[in-house]
Amino acid sequence: MPQRLLRPGLRQSKRWNRIGYIEQTMYVRLITLVDDYGRYEADPELLRSECFPFGGPDGIPIPVPTIVSSCQQLSASDLVLFYEVDGKQLLQLTRWQERARSESKFPEPKKGVLRTFDSNCQQMKAPPPSPSPSPSPSPSPSPIVELDLGKSCQQKHSKEAVSIIEHLNKASGRAFRPTETNLEFIEARLKEEGVTVVGCNQMIDRQCKRWLGTDQAEYLRPSTLFNRSKFDAYYSAKDMPVNGSTKPAPVLAHNGGNY
Repeated sequence: MPQRLLRPGLRQSKRWNRIGYIEQTMYVRLITLVDDYGRYEADPELLRSECFPFGGPDGIPIPVPTIVSSCQQLSASDLVLFYEVDGKQLLQLTRWQERARSESKFPEPKKGVLRTFDSNCQQMKAPPPSPSPSPSPSPSPSPIVELDLGKSCQQKHSKEAVSIIEHLNKASGRAFRPTETNLEFIEARLKEEGVTVVGCNQMIDRQCKRWLGTDQAEYLRPSTLFNRSKFDAYYSAKDMPVNGSTKPAPVLAHNGGNY
């Protein structure tokens, strides 16, 4: 496997900084996996085993739906192109500038069917076929590649986690969706001792007061606020005043997400 060098410009990349922690980690690890043309297999289970062989930061295996959701964000951020050739799911990193030392064992994207991600059912799909000028019985529509997610795709998340997403959207003016990735961050923190929904909402309110209108506003997102390594610092300061105020941050009563 060829050696890769991370260019310093990655840290200043707006596309890279707009995605979550897991997606950033996955992208960097993909750089070590792809060939000289930036290509690799895109099967979600394979990506999980290759990119996260020891699980996430907690040592817990990352669910396949989370990998699919990460692929969706990487695709939406125009960092990775997903496509299919002869039934095989493939990917290619965009803006790839590596010097080619050998021929790629993976076919190039223009020879395949481009794929998009449906965030609602966590499936990788082909774009709908263009309408034909005249009806013909022989051609068949592009196949839909459904990832075998089993019951994970239908997994129910707690109302508390969903209500926290809604509160974050209301407080920050953002529009985060209750995706698998976002809810997993929140639910993991709610399982910690002493963490409550009211406390999480209070923490969100304080961070919004601190960061809205500044360069830090982009970090008002679940992957940052509820990241395991950062959450405790934010949560423990939820009662502290902001900008020299002598009044503690207000506590909003939890009402199922309806305020």
